[in-house]
Amino acid sequence: MIILRILLAAVLAVLIMPTANNLSPDQDVTVSPPFSVSVLADLDQHIAQAAATFGIAAPTVRFVTSKAAGVTTQSPDSSKKEPEIRLGQPLQRASYLDRPDLLKAVASHEFGHAVMLARHDDFPLWSILVMYATGLLPFLAVLPKVISLVAGGGIMVLAMSALMLFPKWAIAHDAYLFFLAGLSTLSLLIWALDFAKLLDNPFGRWLKPFLPSAKMFGIAGLVALPLFQMSCYLVGQMNIERELRADAFGACLTSPATMREALLALTDVAPSAAKEAFDTFHPSMKERTAILGTLEQEPLKSRTCAALLSGKEPIVIDGRVIQ
Repeated sequence: MIILRILLAAVLAVLIMPTANNLSPDQDVTVSPPFSVSVLADLDQHIAQAAATFGIAAPTVRFVTSKAAGVTTQSPDSSKKEPEIRLGQPLQRASYLDRPDLLKAVASHEFGHAVMLARHDDFPLWSILVMYATGLLPFLAVLPKVISLVAGGGIMVLAMSALMLFPKWAIAHDAYLFFLAGLSTLSLLIWALDFAKLLDNPFGRWLKPFLPSAKMFGIAGLVALPLFQMSCYLVGQMNIERELRADAFGACLTSPATMREALLALTDVAPSAAKEAFDTFHPSMKERTAILGTLEQEPLKSRTCAALLSGKEPIVIDGRVIQ
């Protein structure tokens, strides 16, 4: 029975995050971008020409309310085969209004992800599911009964879905982090303080067999965050190569200097070292701009662009493998 519970806990842990994300409404609401019709038409033409060059279906481009600068994903419309490039609020800032070349560069970066999707070389979904599961599994594993597991999983789904309704946690990853931090803190408080008296009533005595002990709940909280951070780091390292490759796409479809300037224009505030250290899914801005600077050199740029077009030759820049 213990093995069955652990297996069920593992399955539920994998399913919770995608289920919560699917239950929450799509927060990427389409907006009218602050660009002229000619700029938008030129952007669409740029992406269409790139798609023809790389032999993929031209992605649709839409501007959305997301806090993320850009996201490339499969279209939510199952009848459409082409991917969708979503450009968020950072690209609707004043610094991009008079610089359509910078807008093209970021869209070209996202186009690079669309090429990876078409070549089945995009970020593997299974790794993301496992990463999120590692933070939830300790809490599910200490639940003593199968019905407790099912109820616990359902509560987690509902809690994260509810969090995603608020703009602050509209991005699924942000909602997950807030939920996991809150649950871990709560478990440690219950372990450290005497909460047993809360169950000293008829309802509490009925509920107690379905709950873990305060000690086991606290240990789960102690393990969950470090376990998730470790898996987040390992999975994130797999994505860094793809982000640098997407930067190279942007450099080849515009220019290395334009791509570098477009990245720097995403925010008015230089990213802190601490913030970049916690973002395990993206290379540091220093590394990105350095690689783009190196990419300005010939014949490296021509070789890199040719390798991106074929998708077969390896690409190494400044000692970093990007393909």
